[in-house]
Amino acid sequence: MNRIQLPSYEEIFKYLLSFDLFSQMGRPDEGVAYAKEHLHRIIKTVELLPPLEGPVKVLELGATPYYMTLIMQKYLNYDITAANFADYEFGVVSDKEGHTTVSSKEFDEIYKFTYKMFNVERDPFPYEDEEFDLVLCCELIEHLLLDPSHMISEAHRVLKENGYIVVTTPNSARLENVIKLLQGKNIYDCYSGNGIYGRHNREYTSAELEALLKLHNFEPTVRIDNIHQHSGLYNWICRISERYRDNLFGIGRKYGDLLHCYPEWLYLHHWGRQKVTSNSIVMGKADILQLGSGWYGFENWPPGIRWTSPEATVFLKPLGTESKLILSAFSGPISTTGRIMVNGAEIGVFDSKPNHRNEFVFPLPETIGSFVANGTVTQLEVRLFIDTPFIPKDFEEESMDKRELGIAVERIRLE
Repeated sequence: MNRIQLPSYEEIFKYLLSFDLFSQMGRPDEGVAYAKEHLHRIIKTVELLPPLEGPVKVLELGATPYYMTLIMQKYLNYDITAANFADYEFGVVSDKEGHTTVSSKEFDEIYKFTYKMFNVERDPFPYEDEEFDLVLCCELIEHLLLDPSHMISEAHRVLKENGYIVVTTPNSARLENVIKLLQGKNIYDCYSGNGIYGRHNREYTSAELEALLKLHNFEPTVRIDNIHQHSGLYNWICRISERYRDNLFGIGRKYGDLLHCYPEWLYLHHWGRQKVTSNSIVMGKADILQLGSGWYGFENWPPGIRWTSPEATVFLKPLGTESKLILSAFSGPISTTGRIMVNGAEIGVFDSKPNHRNEFVFPLPETIGSFVANGTVTQLEVRLFIDTPFIPKDFEEESMDKRELGIAVERIRLE
């Protein structure tokens, strides 16, 4: 990866501290402290940005205090769209768009940053599809409480084809944490007076960050590096094994379709997240919100699929005008037979050849439309029963997969 060449640390430090943002707030010492804490990491992030040509549009999530923004505008001449955080629970957001003006008398520069305010793990990003070449998500993902997948998938949506996301975040396996654990100390952040987002709620290892980007159709590269001053012994250990270094720098290149995945290693208690809002489910696109029991983890072949166990349940929200249910699925290495039930009533059976893609169509009972119309039925419980499950290790000599699999479902929809 080509590194962007920047001036010296001292020159950039002097340049950033010449701006009056923290002085406007009456906290000039905070600007110095922030630069000393974060500038090495910011410079390293900019140096690791993927090479981009022509007019470059960048979305910078969590742009305040604009140190990264100022560096990119001055030295890279990028077109920056700033976005800032809206905390609906611990702070009233009276205006979803704001303006900040910063100036430097020493360098005779003035910038007016216009930004939109939204919650990156709840709100749709207020931007068009394929609007940006680069999305920056720096030291943000570790603060999220509920849904980092939403942020990653929305970044995918607003990026142009082959655009990049850059995610930087502390390494949860850093040597500092290992030493604390060995000493019997706690590694979790203290509660914050700045609210629920004021602390690190979930940190990541390099493998986890790489997996999260990959699951959302980004080709990931994750680098681990130190960003703080350490003792000689500390640095020597980190040279022996980079897994113990301070920070993760993840770069993902967008490809393929938009996915919204909830990997089982990151999310617990999926039933608590259930939200039945659609009459269709496409695996990998927020599917977990409408799945019941009996499903294995998402696999992005592509297409995205989930294997059923011998029994599996999904929930669909009918409009009341549909007349059929359509199941798009792949069978395994044996003929797959089974049946399907809707709200307790069997509506059909299916039979598939080995290793075959199928689109099964089942008529819905005529009563469902009238039940939906009068409000008796607000959602459908669809249950799949597989008569002929298989275990992969019985068919693949080197496989250790002992799961009892039914059928690989790509999509279920009402029409």
